[in-house]
Amino acid sequence: MVLLCVAGGEITPLIEVFYFDTVLNLKEMIQDALGVEIGRQTLVYDERALLDDEEIRHCIFGQDPATVTLRVAPLPEGTKIAVQLESSLKQGSMRTRETDSVADLRNKIERRWGLRNCSISLFHLDIQMNEDLPLSAYYVVDGAKIDVQVTFLEEGR
Repeated sequence: MVLLCVAGGEITPLIEVFYFDTVLNLKEMIQDALGVEIGRQTLVYDERALLDDEEIRHCIFGQDPATVTLRVAPLPEGTKIAVQLESSLKQGSMRTRETDSVADLRNKIERRWGLRNCSISLFHLDIQMNEDLPLSAYYVVDGAKIDVQVTFLEEGR
């Protein structure tokens, strides 16, 4: 077994693969873990793009866990994705772009859900998202689930 750290975004999962697995098998595991379609993934190790048919044992990873960089091909400009929103108050879906910031999505949620005098935090894959970063930094793709945490503020503050 080889333990690989998949870097490239704000979420860095650890994935175990067998020596005889292929890079394509690894991409399938990444799709399962992050939701990123295989066709949009490029994996890079030691400044070299890994080929789908390469076996993991031929990649000569140095340390354990080795770090593989995931590069995600962007969607065509202007393409919207649907994200699933879940909170203790409400559930629903919303269309957005992967390039929108986390703050942009939070503002859309506030307006559409009619939330005022509250603090909203957004989570994807159990990681709290930084408002200054784009959704793509957290691998928010079509169909992604976003957990919305709403905290109401006391009046007069």
